[in-house]
Order: sequence, then C-alpha cells, then structure tokens
Amino acid sequence: MSDYFLNRKVVFFYDTDQWTFRAERGVPQGSCSGPFLWNVVLDTALDVGLPEGCFLQAFADDLVLVVRGLSLEHLAERATLVLQKLIAWGALHKLTFNPSKTILLPITYGGRLSLTDPPVITMNSTVLQASGGCRYLGVWWDSGLTFSKHFKRVRRRVDVLSYRLSMVASRFFTRRAKLFFRIYKGALEPYILYGGTVSH
Repeated sequence: MSDYFLNRKVVFFYDTDQWTFRAERGVPQGSCSGPFLWNVVLDTALDVGLPEGCFLQAFADDLVLVVRGLSLEHLAERATLVLQKLIAWGALHKLTFNPSKTILLPITYGGRLSLTDPPVITMNSTVLQASGGCRYLGVWWDSGLTFSKHFKRVRRRVDVLSYRLSMVASRFFTRRAKLFFRIYKGALEPYILYGGTVSH
C-alpha cells in the first residue's frame, strides 16, 4: 500500500508531445482501491470535534452538515465555527471546499427561519447564499421539508416511464396480463418508493 503513494506521476499526451507532473493527491478515476482510500481519509472528518447541536453526515464525496441554534445569530456563529474546523481538517489533508458548490438550506419548517432573512454564514470569507432546495442522494429537499418538488418530479418521470413501458408491453405481450404487474414491481415501484421514507 505504501508504494501507492510513492513516486506517482501523471503523464499528459498531446500529438507528439508529452508532459509529466508529480501526483501529490487524488486517485485514478475508476481505480479499485480509490474508494477505500477516500473512505479512510473522509472517515477522519467524522472525528472532527463539533459543538453540541451539530451533526456531520458523509456519503461518497458529499458532506451534509446539520446545525441547530437557539437564534439566528447563534446558528450563524455556530455554523461558521464548524465550517472553519472542516476547512482546517481539509487543509491538513490537502483538500479544499468550494463555497460556490456549498449549499445553505435553511429549514423554514416551523417558521423560525426565513429564506428572505437567512443566517449569515461565511466560508473562507465568502457569505454562503441561501437556497430554497437542493438535491442530495437522488432526493429533492426543500426548506419547508414538504418534499413536494421531489414527489412532482417522481410523478412526471413515472408517468413517462409507465406510458413507454405499457406501449412496449401491450405491443408484444398482449396475452400476458401478469407481465404488466412484473414491470410495475421491477421498474416502476422501486423508482416511486426511492427516498419515500425521508418524508416521515
């Protein structure tokens, strides 16, 4: 395993020319050991000491930080502090966070937060812009936790998919009624139910 990190080079070819660079970070796309090595590094982020009321969730290369606060100011102060800790952790591992790809989703359910007056949270001196929703792991989250956008998108997709599948099935398998049920169970139901438990 130690050889994996020694004398690594990236060679770039263009026409008859080639350039060689030292590889000091990252893993080859599609490598067998890449996901394991990334998990070894990312797992240490979960050990970063977080204040009470903060929770960090990781999946692949996505991090979700949940921060609770007693007031708008308390929430902003606590979230900025946690982000500073994560940025310091990243610097230790030669990783950086991009503020433009970081989404601030104030949970307005219950009326304590508002999208028109969100908490002012900074990341590397950049104020994060509040968003009314985002997609995470295939589920569309909205600030009110209604999941209406997610359900609407699923319904549109299922309508199109079921129509196309029914056209194919009715053309070639008109005498096999059970086929429609198998198609529903195998193709439509998993898509419909994916992420359904998040609304409970």
